[in-house]
This record gives sequence, C-alpha cells and structure tokens, in this order.
Amino acid sequence: IFTGKFVGENTLVRHSHLAQNAQTGVPITDQFGRCSDDLYFATGNMLHPAETGEQCFAEGLLVGKNVANCLAGKLPKAAQIVPIVLKDARLRVVYPAQIALHQAREISLNFRTNAHLCGEIVVRLGEEVIHRQTKNCLAEQGFALKNMRLPEKIAAQIPLNISITANN
Repeated sequence: IFTGKFVGENTLVRHSHLAQNAQTGVPITDQFGRCSDDLYFATGNMLHPAETGEQCFAEGLLVGKNVANCLAGKLPKAAQIVPIVLKDARLRVVYPAQIALHQAREISLNFRTNAHLCGEIVVRLGEEVIHRQTKNCLAEQGFALKNMRLPEKIAAQIPLNISITANN
C-alpha cells in the first residue's frame, strides 16, 4: 500500500517563463488548458497529480482539440482573465486556475482535497454567490463543480473565490 501527497512533475515549468502556482509549481491554465503563454498548454497529471490514466486520457483529448483550434486560429481569445482563489486549506488544487472570459459563460472547476471536508462549497464572484453545492469528500479525493454560469458583466480584477461554509 502506498499513500501520500503526490506531486506532479513540473520541473520544466519551474524553470520556464510560464506562470505557476507558487506553492505547487503547477502551471496556471485556463479552461482550455492554455498556459500564461498562449502557445503552451498543460493537462493531466501536470495539473493534478495522481489522477487515473483514464481521466488524463480524456482531458488530453479535450486539450488536444483546443491545441488544434489554437493552431487553426479558432480558439477564443480571452476578453478578460478571472483568477480563482481558494479560501480554505482543505482545498489544494483547482483547475483551471483562471477563467478566460469570452462569449461562453458556463464553466466547470475541478478540485482535489487536502483533508476530509464536509460542507457547502460556495463560489463567489466578488460578493455575489454564483454557485453552492454540498460536498462530503475524503482527503486526496477529487471532485468537480460543473456547469456553473458566470454573470454577463464582470468587473476587472475580481477573482472567483471558493470557500467552504461548514467545518468538519
């Protein structure tokens, strides 16, 4: 039996010009898998260590389509970037780490936990609550918040804050 906190292999990112999470070394990506330099993409265990091969394969297919769209000039450019901020230490990883706003306003966020959590996950844009969902997760477990709708107008520099309302 092997347990522990897994760390993704991000050596090349750590020594590059790409923006990364200072604590984990994970490259900061948008919902398309696009890094801070929009000619680079990341997916799979580079963003969230210890995920199953099946999950990484599925993500790789989606990001591969985004790379093809980028090369064809069909990937939407971001009108604005919305950073995502975790407000609870029980949440360790979120991907994407930022949202590139464009015409489509529906997003999904994926998480991994540091510790057991049982409570309501609250997603706020500034003071506005845009999503609430009750979760009961074990340590190191992944989960997703899917199909959240962002408002049509978002003021610049307002992050998406993720918190948990109930303590264990």
